[in-house]
Amino acid sequence: MQQDKTGCTAIEPLDDAGPLVGSAAMDVTLLGQVDATRRAGVLALALRASPGVGIGDVKDHRLVGLHTVQIDVFTIFPGLVDTFCTEGLLGRARANELVDLRTHDLREHTTDVHRTVDDAPFGGGAGMVMKVDPIFASVEAADPPRPLFLLGPAGRRFNQKMAEELAALHGFSLLCGRYEGVDHRVREHLVDAELSIGDVVLGGGEVAACLVIEAVVRLLPGAMGNDASPVTESFGVSGVLEEPQYTRPAEFRGWAVPETLRSGDHAKIERWRRAQALHRTLRYRPDLVEAAGGLGEVDRRLLEEFPPVTYP
Repeated sequence: MQQDKTGCTAIEPLDDAGPLVGSAAMDVTLLGQVDATRRAGVLALALRASPGVGIGDVKDHRLVGLHTVQIDVFTIFPGLVDTFCTEGLLGRARANELVDLRTHDLREHTTDVHRTVDDAPFGGGAGMVMKVDPIFASVEAADPPRPLFLLGPAGRRFNQKMAEELAALHGFSLLCGRYEGVDHRVREHLVDAELSIGDVVLGGGEVAACLVIEAVVRLLPGAMGNDASPVTESFGVSGVLEEPQYTRPAEFRGWAVPETLRSGDHAKIERWRRAQALHRTLRYRPDLVEAAGGLGEVDRRLLEEFPPVTYP
């Protein structure tokens, strides 16, 4: 970045969103004078290359190309979702405006004194069904970012790949069902798709919504203190489960941390970590190895070099 004699700021636009090689000092005030379309992503990439600098160190992250992801949640228990998302990583991401979480109480769009959101199903049957009119009214009043997903058992299975897809968007919305489900006209004429977190029955979609939100937000640039975490952790870019982790003390009740991790030989430590990640994946999720095309010759040699740690 250079400044010419007239005081105008010159900066090359970045088309490549990959991490910068090395790190560069940048004047955020000066950067703020650059046209938004040309400065987008510049300091965001520098932050990735400088682990000691966090997004919290920048007063306005919008000046450095980190867009805010808007997530709208429609529910009869907005406090449940909002409270969960005020703690830890999610709370920091909200405070730093990386995510704009908006909860909408479906009961605010009812028309009776009892704020009724459910009714008996046509044709009879057990349980109650969420009414169509409060849901439509709430969504239409909010005009939320699309896609809008209904959390339910029949949708696409949520996984890490889908979390990555949602993290790349500027926003999306979630509708939490309750009781025996929602009036089918919501599926037909309002939502864009249904989303499932697995073959398990819950009392409502709020817990599922929190799961989706956390999985997505932690992938946003600047959300995590260490940008290598999404690469090395289970279901990350590596495609296998994460290796076993240890911390102090080095020995506890006769159980010692593997000698390799205490050796100081960083190349050997990385080989050990890869081998243990493979051992763990082969033991508990061999389907992940198969999905990746099986083991290569290098991985086979690593498995021979380092025996697995013990598991229950």
